[in-house]
Amino acid sequence: MIVMEPGKRFGRLILLELAGRRNGNALWKCHCDCGAEALVEGADLRSGNTKSCGCLMRESAASRLQLFRFTPPRKPKRKSRRYLTFPFGKS
Repeated sequence: MIVMEPGKRFGRLILLELAGRRNGNALWKCHCDCGAEALVEGADLRSGNTKSCGCLMRESAASRLQLFRFTPPRKPKRKSRRYLTFPFGKS
């Protein structure tokens, strides 16, 4: 059994204080490494479902977007008509 006490770390969250109950589960006020505070159910902390205030999801989504960033293909430059060569000696 995991002991829930203030000061304990779960992922990026540090438990600050017990904030009450929601749906029969303990509700904890937590401080995230990014500086934000979040209210998280103790069951989610113990199971590993919640690891941050949401900053971890935003960071991983941004890194995936950066990795697969779409760059449209370049259009070939059009040559001017005077540089085109015509068959049969036309110029």
